[in-house]
Amino acid sequence: SSRATYRYVKAFVDDNLAMHDVLILRHGKLIYEGYFRPQDENFQHRLYSCSKSFVSVAIGCLEQQGLLSLDDPIVRYFPEKMAGRTVDEYLRETTIRDLLRMASPYTRGGSYDGYMDAWEESFFTDEVSHVPGTAYSYCTTGTTILCYIIRKITGRDFLDVLRPAFDAIGVGEDIFCVESPEGVQWGGSGVCATPRDFAKFANLCMHYGNHEGRQLLPEKYMREATSRQ
Repeated sequence: SSRATYRYVKAFVDDNLAMHDVLILRHGKLIYEGYFRPQDENFQHRLYSCSKSFVSVAIGCLEQQGLLSLDDPIVRYFPEKMAGRTVDEYLRETTIRDLLRMASPYTRGGSYDGYMDAWEESFFTDEVSHVPGTAYSYCTTGTTILCYIIRKITGRDFLDVLRPAFDAIGVGEDIFCVESPEGVQWGGSGVCATPRDFAKFANLCMHYGNHEGRQLLPEKYMREATSRQ
């Protein structure tokens, strides 16, 4: 109800929370939209780790196209990193699925320390600690590596892979992503989008990739990606 929505938003103000904006969708329709100065509907927010969801969906699209398998070992896509180097067996066993599930062989969120200009390199040189796929450990580096794999397979970045779906749901052309030092979209933390565009993407995910009767994303992948694992 309008009264409940008003109380909900007023609570943010009364609690002095540093809100940017509030959008509420019901049955896929925008029913409330409010902004806190100086934000407005055109401001592109950095979505930080919500960016990882965009990368995941792009991986699902490539799987549906037969361009990769979730069980592919990561090292398959980086033969240049294997040459002349002894690579830990745990890293050799790590798969795309492991990185999607935050189940890499690393115990910390990023391996960039000491490699500020070579994030890709850091993944293959950091110290591993356990068998991949056996423990949950939040790892932004893993998502970053998925971005590099997408570029290696398609020659494009993950937002470009998602553009057909974006066009269908009305996501603007101005959505963008901060880049890594190597010039690849940094999907671990860098997507910048307006609240409306973010809401459209979220709504598409909540319906397992279906938009007004059109299946824009692979339903099987979307259901698996949003399930308890």
